[in-house]
Amino acid sequence: MNRVNFLLADTNTKMLPNKHSLTVSEQELLKKSRFNLVIKNVPTHGTERDTNKNVVIRYCHMKDTLRQIGKLTDIKMFGSTVYCEFMHLEGAYKAHNILNKMQIGNNIISTSVF
Repeated sequence: MNRVNFLLADTNTKMLPNKHSLTVSEQELLKKSRFNLVIKNVPTHGTERDTNKNVVIRYCHMKDTLRQIGKLTDIKMFGSTVYCEFMHLEGAYKAHNILNKMQIGNNIISTSVF
């Protein structure tokens, strides 16, 4: 079982007060994984900057955006949650500072650094 599947395998978890915050189990597992940034509540659609068209937000959009912020080693996207591994922790913090509490459409993005 790879690390991400292991992260998602535990369904009996306690939620913290914010519905978009990480569960206690997720926090513990992410600290042991290679991922150092989690982005939650990513919408399924967004407006493309260059064309002003409504597009489906995909892996390639997230990867291109995060590569502009720092040296990205790996990225996994599952629904509205994105797990990121930056080569240097300062890249994860920079992405966190930019993206946390950002609004895309009706969604407020939440991020956590590990």
